[in-house]
Amino acid sequence: MHKKGITEEIAKKRSRRTVKHKRGVEGLDMGAILAKRNQSEQVRAKARADAVAKAKEAKKAKEAKKEKSKVRFAVSWFVCGLVLID
Repeated sequence: MHKKGITEEIAKKRSRRTVKHKRGVEGLDMGAILAKRNQSEQVRAKARADAVAKAKEAKKAKEAKKEKSKVRFAVSWFVCGLVLID
């Protein structure tokens, strides 16, 4: 307060320091995260290359299926006589 003659000593507030610790992410425990971190560069590169190859193969199969259905659709129109050839 603002009064003469009255003195109060206020102790400085001490702040708590945060404690840092490592923990797992949802779906991965800490051991799995550390195992991935400690992998060699070659192992990671090989896994990446395998994943890319698998994705490309799946995309190629999907495109082939789409083309096959387009051809089947066109042939069905031709067989039914809906497409006139001059």
